[in-house]
Amino acid sequence: MAWHRRLADGQSSDSDVAEELTEMAFHGLLPLVALGAAGLIGTTIQLALLYRDSFLWAFAVVIILLETGRALVVVKIGRAMQAKVPASVLRHLHTIYNAVSTLYYCTLASTTLHYFRHHLAEAQVIDVIGIFIMCTGINGRIVARPVAAKVGGIILLGALGIAVFQPHDPIVVSDELLIGIFALAHCQAVQSKYEVTVEQIRARRKLRLLSEHDPLTGLVNRRRFELELETLCLRESTFAVLFIDLDRFKPVNDTYGHGVGDALLKAVSERLLAAVRKEDVVARLGGDEFAVLLFPATSRDDAELLASRVNTAIAEPFLLQGESISICTSIGVAVSTPGPTKPSELLHRADEALYHSKEAGRGGFVMAT
Repeated sequence: MAWHRRLADGQSSDSDVAEELTEMAFHGLLPLVALGAAGLIGTTIQLALLYRDSFLWAFAVVIILLETGRALVVVKIGRAMQAKVPASVLRHLHTIYNAVSTLYYCTLASTTLHYFRHHLAEAQVIDVIGIFIMCTGINGRIVARPVAAKVGGIILLGALGIAVFQPHDPIVVSDELLIGIFALAHCQAVQSKYEVTVEQIRARRKLRLLSEHDPLTGLVNRRRFELELETLCLRESTFAVLFIDLDRFKPVNDTYGHGVGDALLKAVSERLLAAVRKEDVVARLGGDEFAVLLFPATSRDDAELLASRVNTAIAEPFLLQGESISICTSIGVAVSTPGPTKPSELLHRADEALYHSKEAGRGGFVMAT
């Protein structure tokens, strides 16, 4: 559920941007795949009728199967993106698509060799130029993991290289060389497009992360916390909000300086992250105020257990710059009620509970009624 619990270094690996790359690559791809399949199958059937070639009929059947498989995978990827499945699932589907595409290219390569071997000049013009450009143009949009596009170009380029040694008209040989140059240029263009796209996505993600995370602690900031809270309220699920205020933080800041104060806030954030579960959201709302979204919280006992664990964790002395510093926390806890919940009401209840916790004494927590 949590979008990001903590901002690390603002960098993203290839796997981190795979989901966005896949979404970009497959958006609107199905009509292109269908159009390409229709053109390829129609052309092959016409050539099979023209030359009365049984190999071309078999080729048409294989292409129908492969193109149907590609279309089904594209549809499944589109549904998976709408359902917001994990990035690992998208990568698995993308691998399947690339595998089918590689078989597609191998089939085209074998057919290309068949055309050259039998000196089918019309087929060469239609298949080697038209179909090659069509299939690589479609696959060139798959900027995420450009391996399949590059493999396809290399396979067809190899087929053309073998065909060059067949006895042909000089004009035909020059056409083959031009197509080979195009294949190399296409592979390089796909790689360049992939690298540029990855860098653009990383830059956008870094800006988005910085705008929604606290620059000191790396925790989610108030803006992102409220967005997460709104999402949970729309789900009508049971969850809990913990408002956490550091007691005796101001005296530490005044006594040891802001450097130690900032180091203390960072250390507190580390302990908060260690106290919660991976799916929970920890936020710094500002100053010495923190918050936790506990989801799912099946009962009030879950929220009470977490509040107690946080109090115990923060109560342990902090060793900062040779100084042992002790602070504690006051916590207000509000658990959502079954059915629709307004974020403002839940926040108000948690804030009131925090106020009562401070009145009751430091180092404790109060559950909102």
